[in-house]
Amino acid sequence: LGCSYNSHTITSIFTKMTADEEQEEKEKGGLLLERYSWEEAQPLCPYNCRCKEAKPDCRKFHYGRQKYMVYTGDESIHPSVVWTHAIWRDYNLADKGMHIMADSILHVRHYQGHWYKNQNMLSTLAEKPAPIASSNADNIRTQIAQTPDLERLYRSYPGNNGLDWITPVERPAKYHHGMTQSNSDGFSRYTCSAGEAQKQEDRVALRFREWWSHSACPDQVWMESFPDLMRQPSITPAEDDPLIVLDIGCNKGYTSADFMDLLTPKDDFNPKTLHKAIQAVAKDRNTKYDRDCGVCGDCTRAVNTNRMKGDKVQVHCFEPSPATYDMLINVKTKLSKPDSLGDWVIHNKGLHNHSGILAWHTACKDAVGDELCKIVPEGTPGSIQVPVTTVDEFSSAELTKYPLIHMLKVDAEGLDPAVLKGAEKVLKAKRAVMVMFEFNPGLRDKKPPYGMWGTTQGLTKLLDVTTWLDKLSYDCYLDSRVDGPPEVKAPALYRITGDCIRKDPRIAGWSNVICASRAFPSVAQALLDIAVLVGNDGTWGT
Repeated sequence: LGCSYNSHTITSIFTKMTADEEQEEKEKGGLLLERYSWEEAQPLCPYNCRCKEAKPDCRKFHYGRQKYMVYTGDESIHPSVVWTHAIWRDYNLADKGMHIMADSILHVRHYQGHWYKNQNMLSTLAEKPAPIASSNADNIRTQIAQTPDLERLYRSYPGNNGLDWITPVERPAKYHHGMTQSNSDGFSRYTCSAGEAQKQEDRVALRFREWWSHSACPDQVWMESFPDLMRQPSITPAEDDPLIVLDIGCNKGYTSADFMDLLTPKDDFNPKTLHKAIQAVAKDRNTKYDRDCGVCGDCTRAVNTNRMKGDKVQVHCFEPSPATYDMLINVKTKLSKPDSLGDWVIHNKGLHNHSGILAWHTACKDAVGDELCKIVPEGTPGSIQVPVTTVDEFSSAELTKYPLIHMLKVDAEGLDPAVLKGAEKVLKAKRAVMVMFEFNPGLRDKKPPYGMWGTTQGLTKLLDVTTWLDKLSYDCYLDSRVDGPPEVKAPALYRITGDCIRKDPRIAGWSNVICASRAFPSVAQALLDIAVLVGNDGTWGT
């Protein structure tokens, strides 16, 4: 039996703190460990034990993952060191262990990495958050406070110099992250340098020229980890309570089906079964619904293969069109099962930044899934009256027993900024774990133009919304597709927050944006991990 450790190099240990940062650390009772809460985001090979280069030995010994291996298989003998990084090296025996050990069993925080400093590379590094768990930090704080000798020893550490075997250096502002664990968000916001931002903006602009719809119909790679993220201790609902999803702008229900399939696949409510139900309702009515597979071919998505899995989930589907609402009610009847763990609640309401009754386009009355179904000026000929509410008011009235909204999805035909504004209390209270919305400046090219998105005076820019969400502790990303032209290597997400995109991208059509609250570090980190920034040579992930 052995132990295998991945070593993560904590590069923030080299950052010389300012007087203000030292004062902040003192006032908040920060630990030395919390000061060093950022590691290299793109490890160099062969120096780091998390290197990603596909070389045979890149993850072995000096070039790889094994830092320490200890033989402890026979309880009748003392543990025996068979290999360490610098003290004992039995390569033959250790190599045998390499073949049977998992790639990553435990992780070690490696507070050195002198090669970065010695090769003048500290200023070229991208760093990402790697905070000590707050529960561990609090335990350490308690032990220090309750043990006088330990406290006296701890308080003798040499101030700004940090550890006596490290000499910190002056580094640019982007490496001064403050006290990560003392941050009320629980997760430090990553900020791009001007150089990183420019390279990313250039590459994003090129990506839109390569494939205008890459963000209109994204792969949604982040959804793969959504179920596991929602089971984190601070996120998962209390026993017998459901996960909560708000599907605003439900249309034909494909987003609802996506989340039902992710979270409770045993119910057999997924994009494929939804499509069959829509077709069955159309057949019953001797009609055919336009784009019944969804505008992005939603019904063709692969379904969850784990058919026995099931979590309680409640998806609230908001659809203002009476015609589409009626179709959805009939579809729900065809999909319903008596033992379902998922609850699909359909509301014939619109969402806005205020409650009341608003005039909607006449298309809402008869056409199913018609994207012309939108708010129009009061008194417009043929318009119908539809009730609207806000996310805040709905949450106060209907979701009082549930502390969190696990996904707040908005697709409001250009009125997304208004709907998000109507969710301000929920967002300020960090009740929404994740938010997704549609950015659709292309609606301004319609005749007549409609929607709130645009760059001219009086309209709303994408960065207006993401900056506002940033102040409410949300990190936002442009969602994307990764299966473009063979020569294109693009990430699943493009980071916006933290000055990583500094001007609204010019797009023909619409894009999708996904955001995560920094109050839930594991979720925010998951998105950051798949949003690979442009490297120094202008390519992705290098």
